[in-house]
Amino acid sequence: MSATVAHPNFFLVGAPRAGTTSLWHYLRDHPEIHMPSGLAGKEPSFFCDLTPPWATAYRTYEQYLTLFNRAGRSKVVGDASTNYLIAPESAGRIHERYPDSRIVVILRNPVQRAYSVYRFLCFWGLESATTFEKALALEDTRAANEDFRRRMQLLSYAFQYVRSSLYSAQLERYLTLFPRERVMVVLYDDLKKDAVATTRGLYRFLQVDEDYEPETDVHNASEFPFSIRFQRVLCRRWHGHPLFPREPLRRRDKLHYPVAMGINTLLGRYRSGKMRSETRRALTNLFRDDIQKTAALIGRNLDSWTEDRSRKAGAEAKVS
Repeated sequence: MSATVAHPNFFLVGAPRAGTTSLWHYLRDHPEIHMPSGLAGKEPSFFCDLTPPWATAYRTYEQYLTLFNRAGRSKVVGDASTNYLIAPESAGRIHERYPDSRIVVILRNPVQRAYSVYRFLCFWGLESATTFEKALALEDTRAANEDFRRRMQLLSYAFQYVRSSLYSAQLERYLTLFPRERVMVVLYDDLKKDAVATTRGLYRFLQVDEDYEPETDVHNASEFPFSIRFQRVLCRRWHGHPLFPREPLRRRDKLHYPVAMGINTLLGRYRSGKMRSETRRALTNLFRDDIQKTAALIGRNLDSWTEDRSRKAGAEAKVS
């Protein structure tokens, strides 16, 4: 490796909607850690087959490395592309290029995570299914649809609500290739309970000053529109959409559409954001075996993920 070019030496590989955005902020806040800013910097997804529209300028290795030009003398340089966990090709490609790198994974109760992904896609106007149950019923069809995969690119993984929440096989790809001491698995529950202590544990794993105390505000919290259909219409017309920008950029793209989406989202606070209890139970049963396999892989008790939470009140957790 060239001494004058910064290279990543750790990867935050996912899972999406498990606190990764918050964790990215907490990590890049550390003076010894460099993580590129902006959407393309946070999610370059270089080691994935599918190319996100925000990172088309970083598809060659030389272009990818320019993301780390401002690393300076940072001890740790990171790539936080959250689809590296589910994309089957990513672990091997990272290992081939950077076999000594450190891998960070953050996992969330798969039922909660799947629902959070649905809310995220509805918020951005990308999901057409007006209920979570309808979206789950469409998963197999979408996963087999090459045209859908081509149009949605990297975000096509997000529509695989169940598949992307089956963690054990995803983890095994990394644990098979990287030494166990170079893979750290964090639980969303721990981050929510004590963000500072959890982040300091990551500092220790990355071998930087663990006494540094980050600002632990919540980032990228889950929101939901009042009308899913209206949000979808706005998304299709908004040329300035951050996830799917297109030309030409018109005056109304700078104000009208984002304001309309924002108002629709504000009104969404007046509708129920809870998952149906029968859906929660069905998904919990569906994930049960994989949760047990995941628990064995990471050496943590995950029984709380299989408990019947259908009677518990309260909205979904907000660190996303």
